[in-house]
Amino acid sequence: MLKFRKLLDSSDFINSSNMVFLIGDFKRDINPLITESINFSILEVDYPNEIERYEYICFLEGTSKKQIDKQISKDEFARITSGLTLMNIEDIFIQAELDGVLKREMVVKKKEEMIRKEYGEVLEIFDTLNLTLDDFAGKENIKKYHRGVVIEPLKQGDIEIVPKGILYNGPPGTGKTYFAKCLAGEAGINFVELKMSRILDKWIGESEKRLEKAFFGIKSLAPVGVFIDEIDQVLDRGDNDTNSVRKNIFSMFLTFLSDPSLRGKVIFIGA
Repeated sequence: MLKFRKLLDSSDFINSSNMVFLIGDFKRDINPLITESINFSILEVDYPNEIERYEYICFLEGTSKKQIDKQISKDEFARITSGLTLMNIEDIFIQAELDGVLKREMVVKKKEEMIRKEYGEVLEIFDTLNLTLDDFAGKENIKKYHRGVVIEPLKQGDIEIVPKGILYNGPPGTGKTYFAKCLAGEAGINFVELKMSRILDKWIGESEKRLEKAFFGIKSLAPVGVFIDEIDQVLDRGDNDTNSVRKNIFSMFLTFLSDPSLRGKVIFIGA
């Protein structure tokens, strides 16, 4: 690594017309090679957004020679495939060609399989279709609050008043997780649980890498509600000098939470 860094910082390389491309799944895989170097730019290649997914679906339909019974519109197909790559979408479309039918249930099932394969160690995704706050008995004052500051603003695009995070406090068995699922269902957003217990690792750097992976997956699924159970036990400042991992995790979480571009796209729900 030292020889490689020396090469990159050498005047011969800097003054040459050569370029080096470093490709990795996460920035932490590459950062040690380019720390303090002014000759590098980091480009984050995101998952396709809804417009890009829609355009690709139109392309697939336009080039397909098979008759498919499409039971969902292109708009819905594009909306519910958030978090998937164009290759994933093509796999779903090819399966639909083979089956002769494209159903929402098939798309959701494939999506869950793909998300589980890619992020299963840190994220668990749930289908909240047809769930609403009316499915949760009682708590009318809390329902009114959520509809006023979360659900309606999200649907109307008035994201400035949507909170970045919500904290549910109450004894076990009172329905905190189910209420969060009903909230996501009525708001029409994705819903995942962030498995913090699986992120924490005794090896230096592994916990941070897993959390970065989780954040990348969360951003790809936006708009999304992110549920964290027993948040008081898994997230703390790590004031103990020997607990540098928890300090790093807490710092990364705050940085992600404070990103203004994620308001109305990522809503953390702690219990």
